[in-house]
Amino acid sequence: MNKALFFMLTLSLLWGVIPLTLDAQETMQIPQGGDRLVTPATFLGSDAHAFGEKYGKVQLVDVKDMPFSKVIQVTTSVQPEKYYRIGTKYKTHGQIKQGDSLLCVFYARTIAGGHNDTGGGIVYMNLNVLGKGIGKCIVAPNAQWTRYFAPFNAQIDSEENRTAIGFSFGAQLQTVQIADIHLINYGRSIAVEDLPVTKITYRGREANAPWREEAKQRIEKHRMAAMNILVKDASGHPIPNAQVDVNMQRHAFWFGCTLNKLSLYGNQDSANLKAHHKRLFNLALCEGSLVWSVWEQPKVRKAADELMQYYKDNGYYIRAHVLVWERLNVMPKDMRDLIQRGDKDAIRKRVTDHIRQMMRAYKGLVDEWVVENEAVDNSALRDVLGKESIAQWFKIARQEDPNALLMFNENRTEGLKPDKSDRFLKLASIIQENGGPLDTLGIQGHTGEVPIHMDELKANFDKLAAFGKPLSITEFDIDMADEQLKADYMRDYMTMVFSHPAFYNFTIWKWWTSNPARTVASIYNTDWTIKPSGKVYEDLVFNKWWTNQTGQTSQSGTYQLRGFLGDYQITATANGKTQTVTATVKRDAQNNIVIQIP
Repeated sequence: MNKALFFMLTLSLLWGVIPLTLDAQETMQIPQGGDRLVTPATFLGSDAHAFGEKYGKVQLVDVKDMPFSKVIQVTTSVQPEKYYRIGTKYKTHGQIKQGDSLLCVFYARTIAGGHNDTGGGIVYMNLNVLGKGIGKCIVAPNAQWTRYFAPFNAQIDSEENRTAIGFSFGAQLQTVQIADIHLINYGRSIAVEDLPVTKITYRGREANAPWREEAKQRIEKHRMAAMNILVKDASGHPIPNAQVDVNMQRHAFWFGCTLNKLSLYGNQDSANLKAHHKRLFNLALCEGSLVWSVWEQPKVRKAADELMQYYKDNGYYIRAHVLVWERLNVMPKDMRDLIQRGDKDAIRKRVTDHIRQMMRAYKGLVDEWVVENEAVDNSALRDVLGKESIAQWFKIARQEDPNALLMFNENRTEGLKPDKSDRFLKLASIIQENGGPLDTLGIQGHTGEVPIHMDELKANFDKLAAFGKPLSITEFDIDMADEQLKADYMRDYMTMVFSHPAFYNFTIWKWWTSNPARTVASIYNTDWTIKPSGKVYEDLVFNKWWTNQTGQTSQSGTYQLRGFLGDYQITATANGKTQTVTATVKRDAQNNIVIQIP
């Protein structure tokens, strides 16, 4: 097929994590009418085109006992850098107008390879027209044939015979079969919300999922402790029946979020940013102003300096992100030139000088440094200096600040690609084996349209925790349009993290934006109204995982309870007098608190 004949309308079908039951599939039918842009005949005809043969094999095979007898079988035997390098595409027939309601329907199953634990395949479908995204979904088919329904609205026009639908299979090593593909344009005759759809979900979303009780027990064990409060009078005698008000002030667990230079502008959004951030979070970091190439710009440096001092003045736990990021497009131009020339001595000096300069600029302000970021797939410096050089950057950082924690931060390590966490841990081992003082591992936690199953998330957290270093979620956000799904997943992801003893931090990356077109991942709207995911965050952090309690002392003058770890203000009242004390409740401590009323 001549690529010049059409522009791509790529449906990289990456969708429903759990296939529908057979009964549910039988109730979903393709609506009558519409313009058939792709039919099973197209799927098997001359308009079909395979690509990416260097990564595997695409072939037509026979099947039995199905409504179809021919299927496309794609075997990915060499995983490409990008998932869309191997697959199939099909020329379509008919016009598409902006706003038209379209429906893609197909069968899929995975017959070999796939996910290490579940055996599920991954088939991507991104709808793009001239680079403009129309919609995303994911299919993770298992060994049983499943029929998928994907409705969407066209966002631009397409002329006759100038579109194509494509399926991509390069996300992992697998053999997947697809069949009976339909693409139908209903124009304006049916609203897209009235078309059948395979719902995105994840294992463990159910209210009675077994993992919930297990997580609750872990939270009670690892995030709470006994508090023993004794109320005495001025003579030291216990006071019975005294009223005791226990009010939590701050979590021991760090709940954080970025705060960017918009907070410095002095307008209403700036005021809201600071007020909401201070109310919601006890950890802060700059969103991007400490990235090497950006930080060396004087205006950005000035803003970063102001933000870092603001964090310190307001009592935040401070994470500095990032010292070394080996992605070429975030490095200063002179560094890219040195790398291209392969000048080892100059590169080594430039990196060392940068680490020392930045750390000295914020000495005494920072509690933990992200020393290396996303190093599994970005190695521009190590490609020249050698793989062991990563350890040297940690050594330099420790020299500059012996008290700060030093972190290795990485993306996509918690779920869909299990091999990524293996490579992450291998690189962490290289740091340690070469004397690098690695203190903690950062798991970014960015989530797209497809949530990770709770059992898979827990298994990966356990694997990462087995490395023996404390864990952080450092850049969590959920880039999905379904607000209820996002809220449910945030609730469950946060619960899994908070319940796991290896974690000490959960940080959100995108929580608010002034740009209405980029609010999908945020937990607040541009007008500062709260989204369902934001309500989930506040309910967990300041209600379910927060201790405010009132009671009376016993005849022996004691009041006992279990509370979440953190800082407290405790007030005792008796005989018309009150006394307030502060206390910090720790996990491995007696937490004996004495209040003496004068």
